[in-house]
Amino acid sequence: MRIAYVLYPDFTALDLVGPYEIISRWPGADVHFVASSLEPVRADIGLTVVPTDTPATLEGKATTTHWGFRDNIRAFGVEVSEDRVVWAGTHISGAGVAAGIDMALALTERVHGREFAEALQLVIEYDPQPPFDSGSPDKAGPRARRLAWRMLLGDRPVQAVTQMTRQIVGTRIGRARRRLTARHASPASG
Repeated sequence: MRIAYVLYPDFTALDLVGPYEIISRWPGADVHFVASSLEPVRADIGLTVVPTDTPATLEGKATTTHWGFRDNIRAFGVEVSEDRVVWAGTHISGAGVAAGIDMALALTERVHGREFAEALQLVIEYDPQPPFDSGSPDKAGPRARRLAWRMLLGDRPVQAVTQMTRQIVGTRIGRARRRLTARHASPASG
């Protein structure tokens, strides 16, 4: 089975390493690292494992993502769940770094069975016991949430929000154009 991990500048290494540690151990796994060029890609701040779906192709499907970006995905018109792992047909998504490991284990169970998935969980000694109970916005206090937002948006929050807004507007305009084109292309009913 061919598996591709998509790399881009400033990706979060753990988003790759956790799922890679599991899926690369599958029998017959043919793992590839894909980027826009053969130049080295530097890590930290945002890799997504095999983004086979874009917001446009997620229309009508549920998905999940990191809590800090759920509203952004919703703005594309996509149904967003707060679950750690979400299945929607052939689409699987995980919400954050540790959820990427959960996602890879759930996918392993579906492809290779529970016993194999449990064995891989033991191989990587994945037995989470976090020192704090603040791993979601509902559990974290207001000060931790404010600091987390500052960390996510960086020192230029207005520019970060502006860039996200451009992407959302561009996607919505593209969707509207496709719908208009489809309407004009279909024969008139009457």
